[in-house]
Amino acid sequence: MQGCPGLDGYDIVFADLDGVIWIGGEPIEDNLAVLRRLASEGRLVVLTNNSTRSRRVYASMLRSIGLNIPPERIVTSAYSAAVLLKKERGPSTAMVVGEEGLVEELVLEGHTVASSGDDVDVDAVVVGLDRNLTYGKLARAASAIHDGSLFVATNLDHALPTPKGLIPGAGSIVALLEKATGVRPAVVAGKPSRGLVEVLQTLYRPGKAVVVGDRIDTDVEFARLWGVDSLLVLTGMYRIVGVEEAARMAGEGVKVARSLGEFCRGG
Repeated sequence: MQGCPGLDGYDIVFADLDGVIWIGGEPIEDNLAVLRRLASEGRLVVLTNNSTRSRRVYASMLRSIGLNIPPERIVTSAYSAAVLLKKERGPSTAMVVGEEGLVEELVLEGHTVASSGDDVDVDAVVVGLDRNLTYGKLARAASAIHDGSLFVATNLDHALPTPKGLIPGAGSIVALLEKATGVRPAVVAGKPSRGLVEVLQTLYRPGKAVVVGDRIDTDVEFARLWGVDSLLVLTGMYRIVGVEEAARMAGEGVKVARSLGEFCRGG
């Protein structure tokens, strides 16, 4: 595609995954055309709160839709959680409320993941989206947090957009454990958190950056916290909202467009 004047001034573009690259597994082509160009220029980093898959798996999935980006240019909340736990406690034994992507990233950072049936003391309880959640797993996690294990949340997203509407996110599970234990997460790894700012600054040392996302509460707020620009695209959470209304909701200084393609076309 042709150039995108609105993005040409940025050294690095941090683009969300769900709601920007795809929604419910369906590629969003009017965004992807722009992102493929950014990836070819080495200016793209994919930044997602989704902890269910590893960076390795996401790189393979993105390759299948023509977005060629290596794992080291993908940052998930699972990877961020693994890095921040290591910084906080060193290589640790962790109980995981989450899926394989979270387990893989923890192991790659040198942590030991305790089996859900292991009767062992753990240094941390790391919580992400878990679509196989059981009461027993919640009870064991709550008990470990009560006993002093570090409470780590991959993210606080209470809901996730799908083509059929919103479904519960990792933040719903975190909130349940917080309510059950009276303990707030000591570490939050995803958007919007200062921990993630630290991870990204260490990895990329960006100059002029912009965050592209579909959510105000995570993407826009993260950019605001970090002090960088943001672009809200209405291809995910706010698909049925008009541009003017979304701009009012997002607040001053936030760029808003129906899609990345429309933004680059000047629409």
